[in-house]
Amino acid sequence: MENIHAGHRNRLRDKAFKQGIDSLEDHEILELMLSYVVPYKDMNPIAHMLLKKFGTIHRVLTMPVEELMTVKGVGEKTAKYLVSLGQFSQYYHVFNVKEEKVKISSVYQAVYYCAKLVQRLENEEFYVICLAGDSSVKCFERFSRGTSNETGFYLKNVVQYILKNNCSNILLCHNHPHGSQEPSQNDLKITKNLFLALAFHGIVMVDHIIVGENGQNFSFAQHAILDGWKEEVKSLISADQYLQWKASNMQYDLGM
Repeated sequence: MENIHAGHRNRLRDKAFKQGIDSLEDHEILELMLSYVVPYKDMNPIAHMLLKKFGTIHRVLTMPVEELMTVKGVGEKTAKYLVSLGQFSQYYHVFNVKEEKVKISSVYQAVYYCAKLVQRLENEEFYVICLAGDSSVKCFERFSRGTSNETGFYLKNVVQYILKNNCSNILLCHNHPHGSQEPSQNDLKITKNLFLALAFHGIVMVDHIIVGENGQNFSFAQHAILDGWKEEVKSLISADQYLQWKASNMQYDLGM
C-alpha cells in the first residue's frame, strides 16, 4: 500500500512542478500539502474531509489548531503545520504589498491598497500606513491581530511608530472579515482618539478605511467623519500649530 501512496504523491508533485499548482484540484493541492507532514499515509480522505467541513483551502489554512483537530485523522502536528502554511502565505502576501511602490492620493487608491492587505484575512487586523510628502507609501505596520470580530492596540505605540518614521500624513486600515464594513462605536472612539493625539503632534490622519466582507468598504474621510473632529483640534493646540497642521494635509480625492 505504501508504494501505491508514494507513487500517487510523486505524480501529484510532478504535475504541480511541471504544470503549476493550479493544474491540481483543490483536494489534490491540500493532499499534496499534507503529504509533506504525513509521508506514510493516504491523505486523500482527510483532504476531502477538511474541504467538506471548512469549504476552501484558504479557510482550512486560517482555522485555529483546535478547529482543525476536530477533523478525524488531523492531529496536533498536522494542524499546526496547516496553520503555519497559512501564516507563511500571509507573510509572503504582505511582503509583496510592502515592496510595491505606490501612491495613495484618493479614496479609490486607499481602498484598493487596503483591500490587498486585509481582504483575505479571517481575523481582524489593524494597520498604520505612513505616507511620504508625495503621497507615496513610505512604510506600514500591523499593530494588532484580533478575533473574527474585534481587534485592539495601544495608542501610545502607534504614535511612537509614526513619530519614529517621521510621517506627516498617515492612513489607517482594518478589516471586518465577517460583518458589515460600517464602523462600530469602538472603531469610532479609537479613531477619534488617535486623530486628536496625532493632530497634537502635527500629524494628519488622511483616512481610515474599513474593508468588510464581500469587498465592501467604508471611508471615514468620504463620510466626512474626520471633518467633524477638526474643530476639536483647535482646543488642543495653538492657533499657529493649527494652521501648520492644516497646511500639512496632503491632496486627497474623495471621489471613487
